[in-house]
Amino acid sequence: MQAWVAEMVAAGRPGTSTLHAVYKEFSAAMKAAVAAQYIRETPCMGVNLPSMQREQMTVLDHAEIALLSDSINERYRTLVRFLAYSGLRIGEATALVWDDVDLTAGTVTVRHTLTEIAGQGLSLSVPKTRAARRTVPLPQRVTDALADHQATYPGAWVFTTSTGSPVNPRAFNRRSFATALVKSGLNVRVHDLRHTAISLWIRAGVDLPRVKAWAGHTDAAFTLNTYAKFFPTDDAGIMAMLNQSISASSESA
Repeated sequence: MQAWVAEMVAAGRPGTSTLHAVYKEFSAAMKAAVAAQYIRETPCMGVNLPSMQREQMTVLDHAEIALLSDSINERYRTLVRFLAYSGLRIGEATALVWDDVDLTAGTVTVRHTLTEIAGQGLSLSVPKTRAARRTVPLPQRVTDALADHQATYPGAWVFTTSTGSPVNPRAFNRRSFATALVKSGLNVRVHDLRHTAISLWIRAGVDLPRVKAWAGHTDAAFTLNTYAKFFPTDDAGIMAMLNQSISASSESA
């Protein structure tokens, strides 16, 4: 196993995060094989994996979100705005059907995710974690945009190609989104739209438990560590508010 990991690292493929994910799945399978007594011991002991570098996130402001949306193929403009304000992953957004969207309540429910499997095409599956299966509130402007989008592009799927089929996340990234980046002059990834939404929630004062729930994270510590820089850090301002409330309470007493 160590030799295989070293070979993959030397070849530069797959990426570090993918390598960790593959190793994790294989390691779990080997542990199950040991438990079932198919093998005596797991080969996944003492294997050194390359360290994972935390991804650099880029967060857009409202004007940049509008610019990116206006720069993409008209069919996908609502998708860009939706990603930037819902916090859904691209595979979660492209898996949506209209039954998952409540335009009256202004919410979207994540029940599936769409991925491309090499040699097999698109695959629709249930999110791996319970936390990922969630309901997320939407700003009214996004709900209104979705209503207009539904009227313009009717069908079972929320976001579709010109043939009416669901959007392939990888193809969207490589083609339409890449073209929009050139036209807008912005330098972001599709996943940065998710980061943008989460940062906007935090800046709007949404508490940590709700940010965690809306983002579909299983661990609040991960949410806090990943987005720590967006949480309020004005200690003086917080203490001033606390002092004011103490003073008000003392005066009333």
